[in-house]
Amino acid sequence: MAYRHKKTGMLKPQQPKKADPTRDEGLVFADLAALCASPGFAHTIAAFCFRDNMMGFGDKLSSEAMAHMFTQTRLIRTEISTLIGLMARHPLDLTHPGATCVQEYSDRAEALLHELHLGMSGKWFAGLTAEKVADPNFNPFANAETLREPIFYSGESAYSFQYRDLAIPKYQADDDWLRATKGFDIATARRVVEAVGKIQARKVFDQLKGLRGVEPAEWTLLPGFLLTDVEVAAEARLPEGAVAPVLQAFALPPDDRNPTFQSVQDYNSTNAAPLLPAGSGQYLLFQHYSLVEALYEGPFYWMGSDKAYQNTAFSNRGDFTETVARDFMRRVFGQARVHTNVLLPTRKGATRGEIDVLVLFGDQAIVIQAKAKRLTLEARKGNDQVLKDDFNKAIQDACDQAADCSAALLEPGCSLVGADGTDIALNTKITRVFPICLVADHYPALNFQARQFLKFETAAGVASPLISDVFALDVMTEMLSSPLRFFSYLILRDRFASKMLFTHEINLLGYHLKNNLWLSDEHHLVALHDDFAIDLDIAMIVRREGQPGERTPPGILTRLKGLSAERLLAWIDANPDPATMAFGLFLLEVDEDTFRQISLAIDRIVALAANDGMHHDATVAVGGGGVTLHANALPDMEAREKLGAHCRLRKYTQRAEVWFGVVFRPASGVLRFGMTINEPWKQDADMDRISAGLPVGRRVTKGLPPFSRGKIGRNDLCPCGSGIKFKKCHLR
Repeated sequence: MAYRHKKTGMLKPQQPKKADPTRDEGLVFADLAALCASPGFAHTIAAFCFRDNMMGFGDKLSSEAMAHMFTQTRLIRTEISTLIGLMARHPLDLTHPGATCVQEYSDRAEALLHELHLGMSGKWFAGLTAEKVADPNFNPFANAETLREPIFYSGESAYSFQYRDLAIPKYQADDDWLRATKGFDIATARRVVEAVGKIQARKVFDQLKGLRGVEPAEWTLLPGFLLTDVEVAAEARLPEGAVAPVLQAFALPPDDRNPTFQSVQDYNSTNAAPLLPAGSGQYLLFQHYSLVEALYEGPFYWMGSDKAYQNTAFSNRGDFTETVARDFMRRVFGQARVHTNVLLPTRKGATRGEIDVLVLFGDQAIVIQAKAKRLTLEARKGNDQVLKDDFNKAIQDACDQAADCSAALLEPGCSLVGADGTDIALNTKITRVFPICLVADHYPALNFQARQFLKFETAAGVASPLISDVFALDVMTEMLSSPLRFFSYLILRDRFASKMLFTHEINLLGYHLKNNLWLSDEHHLVALHDDFAIDLDIAMIVRREGQPGERTPPGILTRLKGLSAERLLAWIDANPDPATMAFGLFLLEVDEDTFRQISLAIDRIVALAANDGMHHDATVAVGGGGVTLHANALPDMEAREKLGAHCRLRKYTQRAEVWFGVVFRPASGVLRFGMTINEPWKQDADMDRISAGLPVGRRVTKGLPPFSRGKIGRNDLCPCGSGIKFKKCHLR
């Protein structure tokens, strides 16, 4: 994605005109092919690329600057790639047809692309009947033909910089083959591709400025999309001899007229070779994104065609997927808690399964099964059996493995053996496992296909599997760098994602970062627009590309920063005791007002305890549960007994299923320990008697006055609500 230039009126987006959704898709495609063969059509494509792929901003990147990237009138990359592929079926013609003609080409192209979209989606509606709609078991998306539309229009999985930067770990093990066969290594290729992007951004901007002295009839941005070996070598600071082989590897051969591209989902040579030779040592590159995608995906196909090397290449791809997943998870959980190639031996000496990447954190675990499979061309074209076979190989098999390994982790006596053959100690009983199935490449409409085809059986303690690609996992671990926040997202996603429609995991994550992923019972189905990811897109561009802007999306990561409860989360991240971890996850589920109330309560009791050296406490009831907070310097055993009694009493009076308790050190506010009481509420005569005089709880507010009470006897119950005699509680 380019993001430096302003949208102008060079092309006026047309409102979709009425089109005939019943017209044969082949006829529409033929009309589009004829249009793309028009003299100088390249100038129209250049204008589309500028209008729909580039953005401009002032002092810093903003959501306003990115908003046009999410409009309905914008052409997506697959649509523009279709135009490029059809134009490439004929000799390149760069003559300028005049601005009026360029606009006419544009209007006609957009109308035909709109008609193509209607025709593709119309096949879905054509299969609907009243009888089918009335059938509760009918799924209109359960076949490949109806999935052609979401596959083609699903958008991108990766940011351009992810393709560019992840190409190195993906292919560095193949450098010897690349040098011997192509004349360069992957690091050099990455450097060249990055330089091309910088040149294109600069030249298009310069071309735009240069239009000020040109007659409007001659306006064009096409020269900004041309480049030479010499320019790239200078930008990359490499010899021309090192640059030329890279550009040639991604250039369309002069005699290649893209003959296989006869329908919208046929093989399009210009996707694999996006550099079009333009004469005089120049290359024409319309979409830099296509070049970085070719860098990430192209070498796989080069090596696959070498029968002597293909097995090595396939093995390296599997290693890459596991390695990059491990590295991403270590950003969040550290090296010691992330393990790879973990075996689950049985008592009889056999192996029940192998976990590609295992995360152990407190009493929670994450099981990642990685696959290097991809969606084949035949599946994209609507072959139902191939589509489902591809899904089974890439997703279902990994899901089945993850589910079995997850269940094994919950079984008593589970043993684990690491990649080095040593035992991995389970110091804490695992109570919940989150399976993740990971693919290494762009898998179109991945979430949509998983929703239709994935089969899994729910099991106690095992979450629904998260189906993702490495690009989404990269973003998740970048933004949710706190273990608690990462697990909180997985928990909320497991609870609510089935009620939400979203095109890609990034959209769901963007919504979560903005609002916290929570839906009330009154919401049965919620559709998320792609623009929920705008602030997340900005943060990733700022972090990875160094552009000015906000590094953190406004929302759950920013609104509560600096509060005591937020600092408490960091302490729990470093000390994942199951009881305190449960409290941390509880904090991340409460609303903003409650979070602030708990923070105020912590500040208050810690300050009071520091001031008078006595025990102080507060209780905050939340929904069907709550938390009791203590601050004291009592010996651990006594402090734990006091907290337990108080929590049980408060839990009973609130008729709650779950209650949390934590103890802080006076003054410093450091968490000493915590506890979780999780058991069904039931009537108890003794508890009724003890709680009879307990004061009614109240919300914690700023400046909450001290407890109001009359004369209290030493053997009376303490009015704090702990259920303990006053002489053993607040009198101390």
